[in-house]
Amino acid sequence: MRTSPNTISPVNVKLTRSSTPDLYVNTIGNVSYILENKGTTNETFTARLTDNRGLLTGQTNFEESISSNESSEISFQLQGSSSVSTVTYTISVTRSGSTNTLQEESKTLYISPDIPPSCSVDTLNGQCDNNYGNGTCLDSTWTGQATITFTTDLQSVTGSNGMNVDTSSVLSSPSVVTVSGTCCTPSSYLTVIDKNSNFVRCHFFLGDVIYVDDSKSVLSTAEQIAVGVIAGIVVACLLATLTFVIVVYRKGVKPKLNAMKIDNLNREAVKDFPMKKEYSSKQLFYDDFMTLKCDFKSKPPRDTHFPHGLELEISDLQ
Repeated sequence: MRTSPNTISPVNVKLTRSSTPDLYVNTIGNVSYILENKGTTNETFTARLTDNRGLLTGQTNFEESISSNESSEISFQLQGSSSVSTVTYTISVTRSGSTNTLQEESKTLYISPDIPPSCSVDTLNGQCDNNYGNGTCLDSTWTGQATITFTTDLQSVTGSNGMNVDTSSVLSSPSVVTVSGTCCTPSSYLTVIDKNSNFVRCHFFLGDVIYVDDSKSVLSTAEQIAVGVIAGIVVACLLATLTFVIVVYRKGVKPKLNAMKIDNLNREAVKDFPMKKEYSSKQLFYDDFMTLKCDFKSKPPRDTHFPHGLELEISDLQ
């Protein structure tokens, strides 16, 4: 349910911020907006700029004639000041000749007392191939130069891992820094930091590089399939050979080994327990008698006394 008697008209304009600067003392920052006509007819719009510190400089009113579904860019400038730390600007859009605001945006910017250093790549010489084997990327080198500017004394100028940096010429602003590296580090950064901890980085990029193990060749899909088939055949042959060896072992070799083991055990048994020779019954009787004689002599019957030594003869048993 509507509670307002005022007529509601659709807004056919769109305002989008495209860039916002870092604002520094005694420097000018550029702010940009995109103004789009979303209506079905051509329109002329007015964009007005205001701020709360009086830091706007240059053009502050814009008349833009924009066709249907087309756009136009609006850029304006703000001057950084040391007397304030922030500034708030407002941009408003109306139809030309109208006071009815269609779009409006306000934004507050922080004014930094320090101007950070700047860095820009001037030259980059060298080329890195797509593929490198182990260690071969060290043989390909590149060089470059960058210009750095600064208002506060610098604390350090360093390169990322693998980058060589010559800082001997960094004496005043601007200065040119020479860098170099190998294709093992085709993407490297030069980092500049001043004594107020402001920093900036330069990117030296020679493309995406793929490193390949020298022990492995780069094969096409067909070659990879062929290698896979050959490997499968080799594995199948090895399995067949292994199966044949196992069968031969179980059928022929193992029974022979078992027979040899049994024969050796028999030999050992004969050695440890030699078989008795065949004796006659008379000889066996004589051996038993001699054993009995020895036992009788060494252990005579109890409570029996003999006046002289007792000798047992075979005739006594007959």
